Amino acid sequence: MKSSTLTPPFQALADSVNTLHLITAQLDDLRTLMNAIARLATDDHDIRGMAIHAKGIASALHNDADALREQIETRALAA
Repeated sequence: MKSSTLTPPFQALADSVNTLHLITAQLDDLRTLMNAIARLATDDHDIRGMAIHAKGIASALHNDADALREQIETRALAA
């Protein structure tokens, strides 16, 4: 369905889903970066620990965004 043919409430939902796609893509990039930092910082346990912790936070946020996107899509299909 083209976005121009959507009614305003459905357009808002479609925009929210698109935004969540962008957020999850950025979180994927952040996880990749944190993973690289953790690998490079094998001699510095503090930096490695912070990178691993940040990667965990990014993963949790990614999961939350995925769950929210699924809820929005489910509700949009049910309407």
